[in-house]
This record gives sequence, C-alpha cells and structure tokens, in this order.
Amino acid sequence: MAKVLAPSEPMIVRVEKEFTYHPPETQEVRAQHEAVNQMFIAFARGIIKYVPEGRELSLVITALQEARMWANAGIALNQDKVSQ
Repeated sequence: MAKVLAPSEPMIVRVEKEFTYHPPETQEVRAQHEAVNQMFIAFARGIIKYVPEGRELSLVITALQEARMWANAGIALNQDKVSQ
C-alpha cells in the first residue's frame, strides 16, 4: 500500500486556491481575460492559414488552448495584481 504523506499547510492553501473558481472581480479583470482570449484567437487564425490540417495542427491548437488556460489562470489567481 502506498504511504500517505502529510502535506504542508502552504501546499494545502495553494491547492485550495488553485482548484477554486475565481470569477472576475472587476471589469478590468474581465477586460484582461478578453484581451488574452482575443490575442490567442488572432494567433490561431494566423497559424491555420499556413499549417495544413492534420496531427501537427491539432497539436498546435491544443498547445494554444493550454497556453490560453494558463494565461487566464494567471489573471484569475492574481486579480489583486491585475487591478492595481
């Protein structure tokens, strides 16, 4: 049987923060999310003009989705810094 670890308090706090929904608290934060989303849409539209449909394009789209998710997570988890 696997040994059960005792996570540190900072790790417990981090998990609680990172796995909790953080809705935009201000219009500025909403605008930041929308700006990031529009940048990724524009980039993806450019890429699909040059890369033929297939596995490689699917991987590009997946990577962009992941990058967009992390960018928006960075905004959502640090709203206090975005709204300064």
